[in-house]
Amino acid sequence: MMKILLLVVALLQLCAAYKILVYSPGLSNSHLMFNGRIADLLISAGHDVLIYKPELMAAATTNGSDIARMLVVDIGVKEKWAKSFEKHDDMMFKGSSMSVLDFLDFQKMTVEACDAQLKRKDIMDILRAEKFDLAISETMEFCSYGLFHHLNIPSNIVLSPGPLMDYMADAFGFPAAASHVP
Repeated sequence: MMKILLLVVALLQLCAAYKILVYSPGLSNSHLMFNGRIADLLISAGHDVLIYKPELMAAATTNGSDIARMLVVDIGVKEKWAKSFEKHDDMMFKGSSMSVLDFLDFQKMTVEACDAQLKRKDIMDILRAEKFDLAISETMEFCSYGLFHHLNIPSNIVLSPGPLMDYMADAFGFPAAASHVP
């Protein structure tokens, strides 16, 4: 009898649906689509998923998912990000170099965006009330991990839709890939 009870408990644990937060900042449509597809897969597996999209860029218009619950929030930084990304577009798509000052400017903007989110007590209360079991975010920036801690989310998963940038690998404690780092 005890073995059957343990088996039932184990099976219930395997079948449990988790409450999952997908942090998907509105930076680019490609990233939003990537995160939306992750959310859709999790929903199709029976999990309860909410995509939280703090809006950073006006051009990032997609939600990436047609079935996930969405919380889209204008945090008041779109105009500033648009001005800054005019310069970043040249760096990314026209081969211009990124100076240390450009990198520091980007880091400063991510801190300001993070601060703007944390100051939205109404949004933080909504997210905290969900009592998420797990949170998922990309490696683009670090705000999400502080936010997960602030919301008392016990576990998180780091995703990267492309190659892992060296500065992110170092920050997460991943060893440098011997295939391209001497």
